This record gives sequence, structure tokens and C-alpha cells, in this order.
Amino acid sequence: MRDSICGGDRPAVREPRPPAGTAAVHKPCRPAGAAAVANRLDSAGWKFDWFRQESVSSPAQLIRTNEPDGVLRVSEGGVYSCKGGRGDPAFYTETSTEITIQETVSIKTTVILQPNWSEIFRGETVTLRCEIQGGGGAQWTYEWRTTRNSPSSSEYRTNSITESDSGDYSCTGRRGYQITGWSDAFRLTVRSDKPRASLSADKTLVPAGGSVALWCSVSSSVGWKFDWFRQESVSSPAQLIRTNELDGVLRVSEGGVYSCRGGRGDPAFYTETSTEVTIQETVSKPTVILQHSWSEIFRGETVTLRCEIQGGGGAQWTYEWRTILLTYYNNLHNSEDRITPADSGRYSCKGTRNYLFTPWSDDLSVTVSDKPRASLSADKTILPAGGSVALRCSVSSSAGWKFDWFRQESVSSPAQLIRTNEPDGVLRVSEGGVYSCRGGRGDPAFYTETSTEVTIQETAPSTPARPSFPVMSIVGPVIGVILIILLLLLWRYRKSKDLNCIRLIQSESSNQTSATNHGGTQTDSPVYSSLLHGDPSLYETIQPIRTSGNDADESQQLKNLNKELEHFRMRERPHRPAESSVYANFNPGQGSPAATYAAV
Repeated sequence: MRDSICGGDRPAVREPRPPAGTAAVHKPCRPAGAAAVANRLDSAGWKFDWFRQESVSSPAQLIRTNEPDGVLRVSEGGVYSCKGGRGDPAFYTETSTEITIQETVSIKTTVILQPNWSEIFRGETVTLRCEIQGGGGAQWTYEWRTTRNSPSSSEYRTNSITESDSGDYSCTGRRGYQITGWSDAFRLTVRSDKPRASLSADKTLVPAGGSVALWCSVSSSVGWKFDWFRQESVSSPAQLIRTNELDGVLRVSEGGVYSCRGGRGDPAFYTETSTEVTIQETVSKPTVILQHSWSEIFRGETVTLRCEIQGGGGAQWTYEWRTILLTYYNNLHNSEDRITPADSGRYSCKGTRNYLFTPWSDDLSVTVSDKPRASLSADKTILPAGGSVALRCSVSSSAGWKFDWFRQESVSSPAQLIRTNEPDGVLRVSEGGVYSCRGGRGDPAFYTETSTEVTIQETAPSTPARPSFPVMSIVGPVIGVILIILLLLLWRYRKSKDLNCIRLIQSESSNQTSATNHGGTQTDSPVYSSLLHGDPSLYETIQPIRTSGNDADESQQLKNLNKELEHFRMRERPHRPAESSVYANFNPGQGSPAATYAAV
């Protein structure tokens, strides 16, 4: 049986157990002295052999032999035993029970925090190390006084530490049968709050071609390394751009939203991410351009101002416009702004794209004038027959106009639009009328006041001018109807007159015949009658010409009668295709009349 004796100043004595000797230990735990081990037997004549076991794994070694007094002083720790012997040959007792002597070494032990941080935060992993100064490379066994179970190694490691791990820690070491004293207590304090990194910048606007400095830190503690994040645009997530930076300083030349965090330990423990800092990058100054490049703008016009950012690329910018009287924000995703200025003013712009930023542009002055009036002139106002006149419309002191033309055909009719969007402002006309014009430009179109009117008079031709088509289309049929009516009336009139003449001739012939029959003084001549075409009750009677009287008068009568017959022949020919002619035979040279007749 092995016993370990380590006590105070009072010696512990074992009761003898025959036949083996008894070992007595005097002051076995004296730090710097020697322990006395006594072997005592009741009988006499014994000499003693001493054994020491240096370590648990090593066997006991004979260190002294034939010691007469049975007392051994030792200064090293170990497991000691003895046995007695006497006579010749020697007779030996049984080996005594073992006594463990612990050697207190003067080596100092110390508890060290690894890493040696002044503050420990909840969730961190920390290591407490028991260091034995001068302990050499031998294997020690460690004992800890902690709030938890004591490990046997030199390191006390706590993963994801909590507030319950706060307290005093001390340790001691054992090597074989050597033991150290307890170390001084190490006070460990665990903070419950997770720290947040702090981020600051010397300025938030990066000048063109320059940079700004960012500082990241964690207050009241050390041992941190820093990770840096940058958010390139509002819609994109933050990206890790640097990691494990030692000094916590970062210089940047690009705009963006920056943040940081601290980390330490293995596995790494991270702080809360810092608040964000927005860095805007300054690019070149933009330029405001009047899109139409008109020299003069008129009140009521709509014009387009363009904000041009050199090198801005095709990315989406947000523009801010400013006038001398008003600042307004225009979240356009293009570089144009349409305005309808009421008064003259100065305009400037700036743009932002994500975290790019331009300064304000130089001012563009826009001068606004009153609404203009178009000016109309003509090279002449009298339109020659078959010719034309050139009209010219213009708007002074400005460009970009197109022209609309109006013509008033008569005093009572309104002016009609005859041409629109004519670019050159020149119109050649070949008709009379009252002409006017106006200018227009832009989208939506802005129109000038209508010009003063110019009257163009058309010269009448030497021959009756053919009426215009609309007049002839009305007057022609009317005149035709009137002519037809007049011809019908004339035809009825002539027909009525001819019939009266024929009846008069018949009446005279009847009178003459009656007178001849009654008087018997005149020579009888044959009388012919024929039915007149077109009238079944009308007959034409031809009687002989009277021979009495003046020959010249008779000849004239015959001529007149012949003319009348010729007239009827010409009038009735279209209705008498079967008849060949109407004729009269007479001999004006004879003194006595010959027979005269007419055939129809």
C-alpha cells in the first residue's frame, strides 16, 4: 500500500507491522529542507536497505543499503520504501509500505489571458494559460481553481464565453512527485453587450482626382482587425472590399456607401457593423445647352434645356435644376428638361449617379421676349394676266420658323389656310385675294401673331375671261335653257306669221276668182292647190298673176311670192323626205303672164 504524506510541521508515524520495518517521516513537506525517514524494528541487529520510485511509471530503485540506524533524510520527492536484513547470510524482512514524498518546488506559476485583451465580450473565445517559470520541458499536470470543472492541461479555453464565466482563476502544477504553489488569482470580466465598430471620414466629398480617409475603431479594447464594405449603388448589396486590415485606416477615391467591422480571435469574433458613411465622388462640371440654339426665346414657347455631363456614359443620372428664383428637383433619367419660361432667367444643373456627384454647372442665360408678329411683304400687289406675285413672310431676329399661309377670297368670306409648315417663307400666287401669314416652331408648336394683310389684285384680261369652273357649271346650263326657250318662241312666232301670210294669199285669190266669175272681164287661168305638210286643214293655193296693171309691179309681186315659197321650202324640207323640191315657174319677161304653178 502506498501512502502519501504531505502535512504540516507535526511528523506522522506509521504503526509497526512485523516482520517489516516501519518508516517514519519527519516534516515531509518542508519546501527547502530534507525529510527524515526512519525504519524501526522491535528486535535488534537489523540493517536497512532504502528504495525510491522516481515516477509512477518507473520501478523502485535501491538508493541506500546496510544503513545501521534506520533513518534517512531525503530532499527529493518520490515513493520511498525500505526493508531490514541481518545475519550472514542476510535475512531480509518484507519490504515496508510505500510513502509518497511530494516535493514543493520554488517555481512560480502565473495565469495569463490569451490574447491579453483588456475587455472580453460575450460570445468571444478566450484562453487562460498557466505558465510555470523554469518548469523546463517536462510534462506537468495542472490543476485549476475555476467556476467550472478543472482541466488538467496548461490552457483553460472557453468558447463563446458568457457572463457566468466571469470570476477569479488560479492554477498549480504537478510533475512526478513535484508540486508548485497556487498562482495568484486572475480576475476575468465578461461584458454582456456586443460592441459596434465606429466609422468616421475626414470629408464625404471626394474631389476630382483625389481621395478621402476613413477610420474604423472599436473603443476601449485592442487586438482588432478590420473588414471594409462598399455599396456601389442604392439597389446593390454591400460588398467586402478589404479584410483583416490592421490599422483601421482606408483611403478611397470612389464614391459609395462605406461601412466596417472589427474582428479578433480564432475563431473570429466580429463586432456589429458600423454605421454607414456616404462618400460622393466629384466628377467634371456639366454644361447646360439650349437644345434649339435659338438666339431669342419668346414668352409662351416651350424650349428644351440639356444638361451634358462629360464622360457620364450611358448610366442613369438624377438631375437637379436651379434657376435664379427657384430651386427644383427633377428626378429624370435623362439629361433634358422642358420648360416654358415666363421671364428671362439663368439656369444651371448638376447630376448624381449612385454616389457620383457633379458640381453646379455654369449658368445659362435665357432671354424671353414678347410674342412676335410675322412680317409679310410682296414684290407687287397687281397681278398681271397670266403672271404671279411673290410673297415673303419672316420673323425678325430669330430662326427655326416654318410658315402658314392664309387667303381671303372675298370681303365676306373668312381667311382660309392654304399652305402649312412652309420652310422658306416664300409663296408665289397667281390669284387675287387678301393674304396673310404666321410663323411657328417647336413641339408643341408656338405661333407668332398673324401678319398684317396684303391685298393682291388680279388684272382682268382683254378678251372676256372664261369664268371659273364653279361659275360656268351654274351659268352654262341656265343660258342653254334660256336659248332653247327663245328659239322655241321664235319658231312659234315665225310659224304663226307664215300661216297668216298664206291665209291672206288664199283670201285674195278667192276674191279674184269670185270677181272673174261674176264679171267675166279677166282671162281665166288655172289655179293649183296642194296640201301643206304639217297641217291637214291647210292648203296652199296658187293662182295666175294678174296681167292688168303695171308690169314692174307684177314682176315685184312675183319675186316676193317666189321668196315666200322658198322660205317655206327651206323650213319644211326636214319634214318632207319624199318630196324633191318646191318650185315656181314664171316668165317675168312676157307681157302676158304664162301659167304659174307650185308643186309641193
